[in-house]
Amino acid sequence: MRRAGRYSRFRERRGRMAGVVPTVSELAYLATLGRCEEDRRVRGLLKAFSLTRDPEIAQEAFEYINHQIAKQVVEPDPFAPPINPEQARGELHLGQVKNSDCEFGLWRQELVQGTFIAGRIGSGKTTFVRRLLRQLIILAMSIAISVKILVFDIKGDYTGLAEEFPGVWVFKVPGEGFRWNPLEPPVRDVNRWAGIFASVFANAAGFYGGMGTEALFYDYLLELYAKYDTENGVYPCLFDMLDYLNWKEITKKVDKRSEEYRWFARIKNRIKNLCNIFGETVSCSKGYPLHELLDHHVILDMTGLKQDGQSFLTETLLSAAICRRIVLNEKGGRIRNLAVFDEAKRLMPKYREEIQNAISNMSDCLGFGREFGIGFVIAECHPNLLADSAKATSYTRVCFGLTHEDHVKDSSAALGLDSQQADEIYRLRVGEAIVRLAGRIDRPFVLSVEA
Repeated sequence: MRRAGRYSRFRERRGRMAGVVPTVSELAYLATLGRCEEDRRVRGLLKAFSLTRDPEIAQEAFEYINHQIAKQVVEPDPFAPPINPEQARGELHLGQVKNSDCEFGLWRQELVQGTFIAGRIGSGKTTFVRRLLRQLIILAMSIAISVKILVFDIKGDYTGLAEEFPGVWVFKVPGEGFRWNPLEPPVRDVNRWAGIFASVFANAAGFYGGMGTEALFYDYLLELYAKYDTENGVYPCLFDMLDYLNWKEITKKVDKRSEEYRWFARIKNRIKNLCNIFGETVSCSKGYPLHELLDHHVILDMTGLKQDGQSFLTETLLSAAICRRIVLNEKGGRIRNLAVFDEAKRLMPKYREEIQNAISNMSDCLGFGREFGIGFVIAECHPNLLADSAKATSYTRVCFGLTHEDHVKDSSAALGLDSQQADEIYRLRVGEAIVRLAGRIDRPFVLSVEA
């Protein structure tokens, strides 16, 4: 009913224009009604008419626009007209623009600016990401570029890529083939890493806004590092930290009546929980070399980890990667690694930023990643629970089908859709998505994703 009301204004205006030459402004207004103001033919006709004032050109423009409006009445398309095929082209082919013959693809340099994907379970998010990863691996092999994937796989959706591409490493966590020590600094500066890791640990452990707990854990880290020959690459592990905290409690180094003990108990419980979750994986002085992980296609199969373990591993490993790049000054904006994680609300929940009244550590990572060659693909089926900063900083925003009103409202705001375009989110078929870029293509369009 809303669309019919909109076009009834056109019928009134059409009657008034009979026998007279419309102005450029009137034709432009009609073009907006028919959603064809960006149509190349419309633009060309309006430009020609504005220069020549030829009534025959005006008549041709009027008839063509009238035809487009009629099409909108019969088969409304809130994303008309089709985007320019030249603009849609990219080296990573992802699918075909709906109601058009043109293919859409991303350029690898666009990946470093972040990709946000929303959609209900089974809507096509995983298919889209798998195709993107395949395209990137193939491109890296074909033109010998140094771009590697780093997938934090929480559901086992991406391990099959290792069967297609022998160069993809898969590590099961926890598992015998992977060792990792979060207390091992990505560079030799243990004091610097102690500060970063204390902040990451506090956030991953749920100490939101708990600066006292974070500061105390930082002190404990420095005390523990001082007991090891860190200059020669000997580092404590999480089990050593647990032993050290137990020792402090047994020897009554912390007064149980003090405020410090309350923070101490929280830290100890979280460390003990992480040791139980990861087991032998974190019982080492040196883990798998970080630079080797970053120099290969890697999938971390985290299906055997509890949720808090998945979040801790993802946040700590990415923070270490960015810290390494910062210290080594590996700038330039060139994409070197593409990090992928699903259910992003675990890492960047909206409520965490609301409690802290500040951007979370992981959102900071997204920003630093651009400068140091790490792009992010973040997917979420409950976009309204994801931190707004994660969506706002993404260059590519993709929305598959959603059914919950709050999810649709949040995603339409992230993509900058009007009301009619937002309504289409409910109607998207499996494998269809609305795409919006922060550059190159200045309006949203519907993409049919190829498997």
